[in-house]
Amino acid sequence: MGQLRIVLWAYVSEGHSPATAMTRASTFLHELDTERFATCTYVEVDLSTGALQIVRAGHLEPMVRRVDGTCAALDTEGGLPLGISNGAERRGGTAYPLTRATLDPGETLLIYTDGLVERPGATLDEGLDRLAAAVRDGPRDTQELADSLGDLVGEHGGGDDMALLLMRRESAPRAR
Repeated sequence: MGQLRIVLWAYVSEGHSPATAMTRASTFLHELDTERFATCTYVEVDLSTGALQIVRAGHLEPMVRRVDGTCAALDTEGGLPLGISNGAERRGGTAYPLTRATLDPGETLLIYTDGLVERPGATLDEGLDRLAAAVRDGPRDTQELADSLGDLVGEHGGGDDMALLLMRRESAPRAR
């Protein structure tokens, strides 16, 4: 994972688009011939406009809590997990479609792994519904929301790892 993170960072630092960087990182992992793969969501955010560029590789769709408190998945196209080739890169293309969206002032973006929503004996849709309800009814403060979502896993987790990233776009610029 460390190598993959460095490779992805290097491609982005060279100025490649998010979709190209993900395709090249996937090719790198595939060519290591380890039979390993990784899921990933890559998001570039313009902090002044809220413009998002999202590329998904086998990850669940991000979720957004709107200003009115409603919460829903952010409709994004996705590709295969990194390390699993679909041949697009050999044809000079990208294996990962880019989705553009906007995070409006006061909205919160959630990116998370399946360990937050999967439960033994429950469907993925049930887990996503449970997460959306917890986000909708949860605190507005991102740190408090992260803590409450961590508590949601509690003892009912399926033994999978869990990662969560929250980003809330401020309604008005803060003073420095």
